[in-house]
Amino acid sequence: MLPVKIRFPLLAVLALLVLGMALTGQAPQAEVAQQPAQPKKKERKLQDLLEERLAVAQMLAKQNRLRLANNQGRIEEAIEPTRLALEAALELCKTDKERITVLGDFLKAAREIERIATTFEKSGQGRAEATLLARLERLRVEIALARAKAGVKTGKAPTKAEAVQPKKVENERVCTQPATIQAYETVNLFARVPGFLKSQAVDIGDRVKRGQVLAVVDVPELEAQVQLERASLVRAHARVLQAKARVSTAKAEADTAKLVVKQADATLGSAAASTRFREAQLKRLKALFENKSIDQRLLDESMEQYSAALEAEKSARVAIETARSQVTTAATKIDQAKADLVEAEAALRVADARIERARVHLSFATIAAPMDGVITRRNYTPGDFVRSANNAADHKPLFTLQRTDRLRVVVAIPERDAPFIQVGALADVEIDALLDRKWTAKVSRIAAALDPKTRTMNAELDLANPTGLIRPGLWGRVVIRIDSTK
Repeated sequence: MLPVKIRFPLLAVLALLVLGMALTGQAPQAEVAQQPAQPKKKERKLQDLLEERLAVAQMLAKQNRLRLANNQGRIEEAIEPTRLALEAALELCKTDKERITVLGDFLKAAREIERIATTFEKSGQGRAEATLLARLERLRVEIALARAKAGVKTGKAPTKAEAVQPKKVENERVCTQPATIQAYETVNLFARVPGFLKSQAVDIGDRVKRGQVLAVVDVPELEAQVQLERASLVRAHARVLQAKARVSTAKAEADTAKLVVKQADATLGSAAASTRFREAQLKRLKALFENKSIDQRLLDESMEQYSAALEAEKSARVAIETARSQVTTAATKIDQAKADLVEAEAALRVADARIERARVHLSFATIAAPMDGVITRRNYTPGDFVRSANNAADHKPLFTLQRTDRLRVVVAIPERDAPFIQVGALADVEIDALLDRKWTAKVSRIAAALDPKTRTMNAELDLANPTGLIRPGLWGRVVIRIDSTK
């Protein structure tokens, strides 16, 4: 294998060799001699312009050779001067035989460039896009040669008997680049919980619908956790009922205490009335005793009864205070019972949240399809131990699900065309595996910034694929039409 410093300049050298063959004249001298000895002034001027164009192409190839020698260029930059040189050489051809000779020489160079680009790709020194571009260039030259041999001219130069009429030609600029076909959406499906793969309902190539169960992981410990949390929830419900019962009991005690207060008020009223009666009775007996109408015994009995009435009234007042204290105590018990009820209800909500969390963790054991698509990868079989995606560093997805009814065509736009690519630009899409088909699409989105490493800007085209004919991963070519006035 050639050293790295020699590989890249070899492409530019091949381009220079091709340019040299076009300049030195591979066309037969006999046919050149058939041209008039003294061409007219206008024809000579056209000849000079064509030769100048060829010389400029040769100069461009030389500059690209120097860039590649300094490891500043790319393989594509060696292909472009060859293409320009071919166009210039064909313009100088006067007959079909000359065109066939020139195309044959350029075909040899295109094949050599394709061979070297393929060698670079296999050795890791080159990109697959460069190989595809070299292949497309070889095919273009080979098709032009086949047409020339079949009698179809690839270009027509004006002869002496023909008058060249100026006409308006639309200058349309295009950007032709290799492209990669990607699925519109790609999802890697992992297990959120570790365990043994219990069942697997799909395999690669199966089309699935959103929500369809794809696999189930066996997690008996999570199932037991759900049962435990369900029992805790039942206990929390019972504690709430007990707290509500205590609140009702406290309210009943408060009502009883209020009735005792009312009863004590009534008792106090009766005792006060009895005291007033005994007091009035004592006053009458005192008056009668002073008048010597009654004896001392009756007065003493009345005094004893009055004293007893006073004590009964005091006792009734104390009973009222006690009843009122019981009312306050009952109100406090109500507040405490309500607080216990709030705590029990909070514990119920906690238990409900815990069982919901356990159910969610258990649901992670069931892997369902998040969208409609096709299974393109399967890494496990039933019985394999599946690690959790949260803990394993080198885990693999259970499945890869892709949406293929709509595809993304990803193109790397070179620096020279990046400022002119806009969303909505028309493009033709060709796929190497489907050469007999061509699709028309529009640029759907652009990165709006260049990658500093590759000096390219990513652009994407959306391509409908209802029949599934186009497969993600295919290579193709995109020709984007650029308005040169922008």
